Amino acid sequence: MLIMMTTDTATRQSAPEQQGWEDELRAGLDRFAHELTRVVAHLSSESGPTGPAALRCVLEAVPAGRSPLVVTEDASTVEGSVRGALHQLVRLLTSHDGKLRDDKGGETVRHPRPTTA
Repeated sequence: MLIMMTTDTATRQSAPEQQGWEDELRAGLDRFAHELTRVVAHLSSESGPTGPAALRCVLEAVPAGRSPLVVTEDASTVEGSVRGALHQLVRLLTSHDGKLRDDKGGETVRHPRPTTA
């Protein structure tokens, strides 16, 4: 899984900070690593250089052979926006993965699947 982080001119990060965020994204998405080919994080300032701090983190995850999934989080800090977007992406991937694996006519309360012993 390739993780890339981009920023605009108002939200430049030092190399160690950027590496730290990439490592946090890698750790948070570790259980999906086998199915994701690429994750792109874009950090931008929504307020410009003079307004109150309003940062946006957009995460785009590209599952192998499927359409990209995108989440966005706005916060007043880099930490809040990146971690919020990561939380949303994990929830989306969990939901999306579960829907793909759900079998029609699967086990229900009244009709459990037969056990093969």
